[in-house]
Amino acid sequence: MLNSINYLNKHYNLNPEKIIFEDLNQSYTIREFYNLVNQYSNNLTQYQNKNIGIVGFNSVNYSAADCGISSTNNTLVPIPNFFNDEMISNLIKDSNIDLVFSDNENYERIKNLFYNTELFLDNEKNLFKKLIPQDHKRIIYTSGTTRNPKGVVQTDKQMNIVIQNLLNVFNIQSFDKYFSILPISTLLEQICATHITLQANSKTIFNFNISKNVFSLNEDQIQFILNSLPNLLCLAPHLLGQIIDCLEKKPNSLFNENIKAICVGGSKSPQILLDKGINKLKLPIYEGYGLSEFCSVVAVNDKINSKIGTSGKILPNIKCEIINDEIVLSGPTKMEGYFPNEDNNLKFYTGDIGALDTEGFLSVYGRKDEVLILDNGRNIHPEYIKQLLKSKLDFKEIYIYQDVEHKLCFAFDLDNKSQINKLSKIIQNILPKYIQPKKIFVLEKEINKKIFLSANGKLDLSKISKYFQSTNGAIQNAIL
Repeated sequence: MLNSINYLNKHYNLNPEKIIFEDLNQSYTIREFYNLVNQYSNNLTQYQNKNIGIVGFNSVNYSAADCGISSTNNTLVPIPNFFNDEMISNLIKDSNIDLVFSDNENYERIKNLFYNTELFLDNEKNLFKKLIPQDHKRIIYTSGTTRNPKGVVQTDKQMNIVIQNLLNVFNIQSFDKYFSILPISTLLEQICATHITLQANSKTIFNFNISKNVFSLNEDQIQFILNSLPNLLCLAPHLLGQIIDCLEKKPNSLFNENIKAICVGGSKSPQILLDKGINKLKLPIYEGYGLSEFCSVVAVNDKINSKIGTSGKILPNIKCEIINDEIVLSGPTKMEGYFPNEDNNLKFYTGDIGALDTEGFLSVYGRKDEVLILDNGRNIHPEYIKQLLKSKLDFKEIYIYQDVEHKLCFAFDLDNKSQINKLSKIIQNILPKYIQPKKIFVLEKEINKKIFLSANGKLDLSKISKYFQSTNGAIQNAIL
């Protein structure tokens, strides 16, 4: 059973009028949320051991559906609304869904894809019966880049461990406030926005417009987040960049005073961004690493143990090994398997390239299948090259790719254009001979990195390669 549901029962008995959620400037007490959750256990009596989907933008109603279905003996299947129709149809078929609950915004679309779709339950009838947590499973689908997404099966056992680890690592208290930004169809956001909040008796802020536009937030929306004065944020690197840009243009001392942790993951954050945020703006930015197969969080930096450029130390109960440069994990937060199959292997090979230093900090260089095979026969990951260059070279961004002739190319976005004439020499002094580029370009203007993002907000190296292979419009003549 999920400990968060037990804590919801406890908080309802002790302090039912405490405000636990805010949604579009409307506050919800524990009593009001408890009533929303109860609608599901009351209305799902005809569904036993079924798979029930939920789809919607981040909201109190989504959290209530999550908790309500988790209080029954049915399996929860969050459906990412950023999937295209074909992906959603495949997900529904693959997971054997019997019923879907949706918010108003997504209802017509999902109803056209699956006949048994209902709106989130939200009526005035008070049903304050005690929630009885059941053994719980949920199937998490993450966006695939080359194949249909797989359904990762996680249970209350794994979730309880990760929730407690994060509560301990970040010392989350009842007075803390979390702003929910990342898509709530992801397991990490479900944990942070709903289940940590219930267990800590803290507060989560939802905002429909921000959730709906998460991949393209404007400056006013970023300012709204900052002015809400959250203590806790969980971001992808491109969102961190937007927040840092806004704080540089318009400092917000109250935000800086209140924020205790900005956790960043999903892909590697540019070193210049971390330096600016941590050293210049004095923000508590903590990079982490995780994957759905290990209940979303494997390692994270924190206030006590932090090293810029790494993903932090491995969380308790998880064992991490580096085998042939690949991150290999074992421990109790490993998934049960890919639905409908079980995975009885003790070790999970992540497909990520990384290293552990002598202090136990994990560095993640990228996907094993993104390794570049050079014409000299050596295999190298772009992130490794980037980290070597960052140590002694000042640049906004570097795009590392292979051209149509498979020659290694670097395209730089430079702050200091005076470096251009000596750039080739600097690179020769930094990089080993076997990873010297065949061509070096300098961008004439900054590229909007959103064009390189995958559906889940990660940089897609294949998009970078295709872009530079197909156009020279954004770059100068090669300086090498």
